[in-house]
Amino acid sequence: MSRFKRFVMILLLVIFCMHCGVKARNNQSAQEDFFEANRAYKNDQFQEAIDGYLKLIENGFKNGHIYYNLGNAYFRIGDLGRAILFLERAHLLIPRDDDLLFNLAHARNQAVDDIGDVRTMPIRLLHNSPLASEVRDCVVARAFVQSLIGR
Repeated sequence: MSRFKRFVMILLLVIFCMHCGVKARNNQSAQEDFFEANRAYKNDQFQEAIDGYLKLIENGFKNGHIYYNLGNAYFRIGDLGRAILFLERAHLLIPRDDDLLFNLAHARNQAVDDIGDVRTMPIRLLHNSPLASEVRDCVVARAFVQSLIGR
């Protein structure tokens, strides 16, 4: 049995060493990808930088700095929705970063909600409804009755 135990221990050690080697290569590759994405960002190649950061996230490397850089890259190409999304994700991981807080506030201030005039929204919704004529008839009938009653 001692030969078998020794064989199993050596086998487990070899498997562990192989796993560590693969992980080290993955980390080195991820670091290179991160530097390449940062280089693209510095050279104003924002779409290339975005692709690099997204590749890192798809490969399981998620940290606040990757999300922060990705949010900034989206901001630079004018995609405010995704910029705010990734800056928010970065904020969950690095909540006290002053640059992140500033950029997130700036992106939020740039975003404009176009909801239109709230007073006319029910009329616009009603106009597109299949029941528009029935509802309009009910409103007219109610107004007529109210005018007869004197209210």
